[in-house]
Amino acid sequence: MPQASACLRNVRLNRRSIRNWIADEEGTTAVEYAVMVAMIAVVCMVGVNLMTEAAEESFSSSAAAIGNA
Repeated sequence: MPQASACLRNVRLNRRSIRNWIADEEGTTAVEYAVMVAMIAVVCMVGVNLMTEAAEESFSSSAAAIGNA
């Protein structure tokens, strides 16, 4: 039965390790930073998309004005 007690000891250590990992605050801050970076990336993509549409409209109206001249 020495193997059974060693196995039980490993299970207890694993449980303790998992509890410590869940209670660790540093992981939470990493997740918060990841969410913040993702939100900034989305805002940047939306901004670039809006600027692209505005530039396209400006170039189209300039091309139309040059074509009509």
